[in-house]
Amino acid sequence: MVGHLKITAKRQMKALSYFIFYLVLFFIAYVYTIELDEAFFVVFFPMFIFLVFPAIFLHIEYYKRNKGEVYKLCGNKIIRCKGEIEVIYNKEDISKITVFVSPNYFRNGIYFTAFENYHFARIVLNTGENVYLTSLLAPGGIDKALSIYLKDIPYRKEKRLFSTTLY
Repeated sequence: MVGHLKITAKRQMKALSYFIFYLVLFFIAYVYTIELDEAFFVVFFPMFIFLVFPAIFLHIEYYKRNKGEVYKLCGNKIIRCKGEIEVIYNKEDISKITVFVSPNYFRNGIYFTAFENYHFARIVLNTGENVYLTSLLAPGGIDKALSIYLKDIPYRKEKRLFSTTLY
């Protein structure tokens, strides 16, 4: 069984679903507090910045990280295709796989912010190179894709409040 992971419009919309929900919610709050402009900017605008802005940051970061790449997960190897170049990472080439997720994702909880559904897997190769599989490739869960298609390669999950690939 082979799993194909790539960024598509449908997968991006699924990843942005919480962002869109909060955007609509804040728009409704703005309409109802239109005569109280000061209240909106004192209460709702900081909440918007905290809850929604990080999702935009992560979405752009993840998109840039995996743009134009297709990953094929096949039992004991990962095939990375970018344009005409195909690189195969066998089980022996992989040092470890860590999936970084939000605390609520880790315990299958409810997401309270728009960025909690963003997560990624860092694959550390024996050469020291890192390969990143972001949630834009499989918004249903990179960990789920790994457990279905890469049964021969173990991984671990690690909680991270803000799942950026930059550190």
